[in-house]
Amino acid sequence: MKKKLTILAGLSGSGKSTLAGALHSAGALIINTDSFLIDESGAYNWTPQRLSRAIEESNGAFHSALAAGHSWIVLDNTNLRPSLIKESWDAAELAGYTPELCLFQRADDLDLYSRNVHSVPAETIQCQAQQWDSLRSVLSEPDIEHQNPLQGGASLLFWYADPWKK
Repeated sequence: MKKKLTILAGLSGSGKSTLAGALHSAGALIINTDSFLIDESGAYNWTPQRLSRAIEESNGAFHSALAAGHSWIVLDNTNLRPSLIKESWDAAELAGYTPELCLFQRADDLDLYSRNVHSVPAETIQCQAQQWDSLRSVLSEPDIEHQNPLQGGASLLFWYADPWKK
């Protein structure tokens, strides 16, 4: 059986976790840093210190999933830094996975602010938007571009089989 890694990338509120939920229903193992930010009471609790630890735990879960040979792994994070995408991509290839990248279209920052479920501040989303622009500038043209069916076709998804070729 062919093993696959799907890396979801996009701004907070762009629909990554909605798509991840649908992929989970189709059998994918979802790894999301946000899940490591849920405290003992079940509340989402973001602090810089907790985020640092959550990133480490999420990275550990990803490498454990690769080692366990899960057939389909989905990384559901903002993933807006090329170096982080490349690191996950390379680790997946080394473990015998076929990686793919799904980049969510950059939408209006205020719309994203109103849709994100973790109350990410508008200023943070604006910084993410700058990262998105930088990421898009280093990626190749997408292999597939289509409407996001989970948002009524209101946004585009850009799929890459090899985002690094130019």
